[in-house]
Amino acid sequence: MGSMTRSEIQTEVLQNLNNRQDIGDSTVQRWINHAYSHMTHPGVHVFEDLMETYDVVLVSGQASYSLATATVGYRILGIRTASYFDAASGSIVAATQRHILKPKPVQWYDSTVHPAGDPRHYVPREGQNIIFSLTPKNTNTVRLRVSREAEKLDDDGDTTVLPEYFDEVLVTGTQAFAEFKLGMRDMANETFQLYNALLNGGTDKHTLESGNWGVETTLTNPPIMGVSV
Repeated sequence: MGSMTRSEIQTEVLQNLNNRQDIGDSTVQRWINHAYSHMTHPGVHVFEDLMETYDVVLVSGQASYSLATATVGYRILGIRTASYFDAASGSIVAATQRHILKPKPVQWYDSTVHPAGDPRHYVPREGQNIIFSLTPKNTNTVRLRVSREAEKLDDDGDTTVLPEYFDEVLVTGTQAFAEFKLGMRDMANETFQLYNALLNGGTDKHTLESGNWGVETTLTNPPIMGVSV
């Protein structure tokens, strides 16, 4: 968990912007959350702190399943791995036979016949659905390892779910976005390059620890930082 509160991040960003008086608190707070959403999106950087395991209970003859927030309990941004287990969700043990499912595009699914059987592929749809092929013939389980959306920093005392190292990354990303929105394009480009370097520099410190580097299938695009380099 980060050590800087949203209020402290806001203060540091404003200091880096020479304490400009023409920026309201709500504006800076919106920029902070925009940068936080950007850096934690799996299409930008994968954080183990935002990984979850979600079991899809299969229904015989049903290929499509909802991954909507109302169904899962949080918003899924990307699928890291999908594994088919030859058992019901509550009966999975270490010895349970499993198969790693391979991702396929929607075009492949729409142009292919999918008979009943044990799933071997999955197709993510941007509308927060997942489709399996072969079409399930039993009530076994597909276990997903997913990247979830980080909760917004809504209150002054909120901190990120990330290690302390990434507090400074968030400050720098927010500053880059702020400079861009304020028309300081050259400064924004320089700050954005620093942001990228800091973000990638954190990889060896944290995100590779688990060694869980399967396929990442992004369901939604990351927010645009609005800064070109």
